[in-house]
Amino acid sequence: MISYCPEIYSGAYQFCFDTMNGTQQIGYIRPIWLDKPTEVLPTRNEWLTCIRLPIKQDKQGDGLQRNFDDIQPILLLFLNRLRQIEIIHENNNRLVSICSKFTRIDHAQGQIIELQERTTQTATVMKQFWLVMKLSEVKCDVESTTIAIAHPLNPIDQCSSRQVLSTQPLFAYLPLRSYGFRFILQADFEITASRQEILRDNRWNDWLKSEMIQLFPLTYERFQHLPTLLAQCKFDFHQTPTNPLTKIQTLKYFLKLIPTRNEIDPYFNIFVDKSIQCLMGIIRLPVFCHDDDDDDDEQHIDWVLPSQCVLIRDTFIRKIFSQDLLLSHFNSYYLHDEFLKECYEQILIKLGFHRLDFGDILKLIRTLYKQNDQVHSTKTTNIEQIAQWLLCIDYSLQQERERPGFNNDDDNDENEMTTMNELKQLKIIPLRHQSRLVSFDEFEERTILFPLDKSIKFEKHLKIILDDLPTIDNRLLDYIEDKYPRRIDSVKTLLTNLGLCDARNIRRIYSSHILPVINDDSQWSKKSDAILIAYLICIYKELYAPNPETFTYEMEKLKTKMIIKTRDGKFVRLDIDKTIIHLTSLYGCSKSLEYLKLSNHQFTFISNDYIQQYQNELFYHDREKQKFVIFLNELNLYDFFQMKYIDKGFINVEKLVDSPWANEISSISELIHEPFIIKDWYSDEFERLISSKDNDIQQSSVICTRTRYMNMPPIKGVESSFLRLLRQHSWIPVVGGKLFKPTDVYCLKSNHQFHRYVPHVDLVKVPLKDVDFMFNILGLRKEITSMTMFELFMKWSCNLDRDSLYHIINFHVNLPENETIPCTMLRTTRQSCLDKIENIRQVYQTIISNNQTHRLLLRFRLWSIVFVPRTGNLGDFLYVDEVIWHDPHSLLDITNNTTLTSRNSSMQYTFIRPYYGQNPTLSSFFIDLLHVKQQPTLEDYLPLLSNVINRKKEYIWRCIDVITRLAFAQNKQTLVRGVFAKTLTEI
Repeated sequence: MISYCPEIYSGAYQFCFDTMNGTQQIGYIRPIWLDKPTEVLPTRNEWLTCIRLPIKQDKQGDGLQRNFDDIQPILLLFLNRLRQIEIIHENNNRLVSICSKFTRIDHAQGQIIELQERTTQTATVMKQFWLVMKLSEVKCDVESTTIAIAHPLNPIDQCSSRQVLSTQPLFAYLPLRSYGFRFILQADFEITASRQEILRDNRWNDWLKSEMIQLFPLTYERFQHLPTLLAQCKFDFHQTPTNPLTKIQTLKYFLKLIPTRNEIDPYFNIFVDKSIQCLMGIIRLPVFCHDDDDDDDEQHIDWVLPSQCVLIRDTFIRKIFSQDLLLSHFNSYYLHDEFLKECYEQILIKLGFHRLDFGDILKLIRTLYKQNDQVHSTKTTNIEQIAQWLLCIDYSLQQERERPGFNNDDDNDENEMTTMNELKQLKIIPLRHQSRLVSFDEFEERTILFPLDKSIKFEKHLKIILDDLPTIDNRLLDYIEDKYPRRIDSVKTLLTNLGLCDARNIRRIYSSHILPVINDDSQWSKKSDAILIAYLICIYKELYAPNPETFTYEMEKLKTKMIIKTRDGKFVRLDIDKTIIHLTSLYGCSKSLEYLKLSNHQFTFISNDYIQQYQNELFYHDREKQKFVIFLNELNLYDFFQMKYIDKGFINVEKLVDSPWANEISSISELIHEPFIIKDWYSDEFERLISSKDNDIQQSSVICTRTRYMNMPPIKGVESSFLRLLRQHSWIPVVGGKLFKPTDVYCLKSNHQFHRYVPHVDLVKVPLKDVDFMFNILGLRKEITSMTMFELFMKWSCNLDRDSLYHIINFHVNLPENETIPCTMLRTTRQSCLDKIENIRQVYQTIISNNQTHRLLLRFRLWSIVFVPRTGNLGDFLYVDEVIWHDPHSLLDITNNTTLTSRNSSMQYTFIRPYYGQNPTLSSFFIDLLHVKQQPTLEDYLPLLSNVINRKKEYIWRCIDVITRLAFAQNKQTLVRGVFAKTLTEI
């Protein structure tokens, strides 16, 4: 309370309320009659009721002064019985220092209220005009109430600008705080004690708010007639006879006063939304009925519902989409320019405006392009028209993206994708050097390029590929850049989203052009050699070389897809029909397979064009060639045979039975007791070659110089398939020109005693230097074992090759070890050997020095294993029973040196002590082990007496003496007696 004793004077009544003198509890309830006023009152003709408020002493001061200063004219707006407020400020001498007077004047039956403000500080009268719409007798629980809305009219002349109108307070007869409205809402709201807020969650206030919705349509109707209403009023309102207020101006101003959700207190959001909905069906907006280029606009203005209006601010788009096109195809109109430039777009959209979206543009383009089955060529005029359509489409998509909440709605992404897919179906894209328009869908798996930047100098391989790519006609973008330079980037972005590719996007060109072409035989077969060669160079230079690790996955695909030119001029796909392409010496391969001179087996080599055509640009240095070769190696192009690496799994060792490693079972069975994997290297190509008849020396020289896939030591005794191939086939050149299996070839010093007996690698033709490769990998032999000499000896003596020899040995494996193996040779067969006795003695020495070969040779003592020389360089192999160690009586030597003919002339003996007697080891071997007869028997000597006619007597008596002693020793006197009688008779 600011007054302890308010006084009221009205007509004949004058009384007060006294809160002093101990009557505070009921001071404002019981009136007290006043006999006379305590002060002189204003003149009676100036008022009907006068209320005097003596201010409490403690309430006086600057605060009270400021409160009076805050009083505004709008206080009178809804206090219908209060017409004027005068505030007089007196100084201490009771002289008037400041006087403010607020006056309300009603016009047009209260539809327009004029509020005037006069002060002593200025002679100017400040006027405010308000358009007021009231609804009285609104039925409610208290019989009726009044709701009203008041719009400030003073800023109406500023509606052509983008000036933001100030907000107004909410009224409950007296002003409260602002809730964000640019107009005033008045109702009998229930408010808080501070008189600043209305009560929320209040049924009465909610009901008032719902009833206020009907104020908007009524206000719109009043704004429609505002120019006429103002003209009828007798006051000056910013208009002259030459510049009257128009209906369009008032409607623009009305729309500017409509709030949006983000401008007002959320408590009134529903009120605003429903108010706008009420307007949608009744509001009419000015539109043009014909194209904008008509001179007399006014006669073409019509008023239509917002739902018939299209919102396009861009004058260029409006020019392309003329009003006639819009009306004929969509029954829609463009909004009047004044509205378009000055009204808030968000309000227009809420009222029912629609943007010209992609669907509308697409529908129109399809209609126009199918009219009269018109065929659109790529003439310049058509390309310019297409450029205009693209600008329209881009504008439409931008408008959609700028819509509030677009980024937060997942459906928008799907809708835009659908939009782009529909656009891709339109045949509106002109290509360079083509006479018809195309759609992006036609090039779904290919790439369409932007025109090449003429300021960029592309490398040779890129220029070839880019020139081959479909490229959009440069006239299209040139037109847009020339006429609408600010839009060129946006249109390029649109085309990029549709599938157009920049020349710098090599990865996109690779995936959308190069890969589809090389995958399709019908496409790549039509390309020139230069283009197909450029594909490989481009992949290497632009994609692989910068970072090989990131291109690993693509390299795996290219191993079976890449098209390679071969030396015979053909192009073939890698890994098709078992085609394997090899590198040539031009690629820096010192031992290329091209050096092989084959009659039947032919290799396929890569063309030298890749190096020759790009020698100056890329491969100007050997180092660059080496990098390129590494790339080709990853595509499985090698100078050597193509090798494959495979993991072969086995559940257990027994599963090796049917595998190439069956002979390894015994060696690994004790090492592995669980499933295992054999990591195997193999080469089908090498197997085909080495199994063919083209096993010549040149072939061997290439194979022997490569150790890439052979220098891995076997794991647990298991060798790779490739290594087995190397050892199983005859391809190593030996001295003499033949080819042998590596395991049958020796590498001995030239002075080795047995050098002449084994095939020796020809180091002149294959200059092997890697000892590990020679002996551990290939399996060449660096020494001759006793077993080897035994095998050779059996070949010489009995004509048994290695397989036959071991077949016989294994066949008799169950015989006791000291049992001899029966001889299967014909006795009449003689094996001659071209060698000297000195060499044969060394062979015997080597064999019998080893226990195993010693025992094996003894088991063959029934075979012809005794060498007897016939000449200095030639000899025969005889059976043991065909030789005698020596003749101690020197009787048989006289007949035929060392040969003795038996009695029946069917057996001849040879004495071997002259050849082996000097060596005790050999003597013991022949006599003690082979059981060679040490000397002739009686039966061997008796034939000497059958022919003594020409013999000397001394020789004859010696024979008789030896035979007689042997006869008595062996008790064979009877056998000898007859021979003696005959001999004596002859003598």
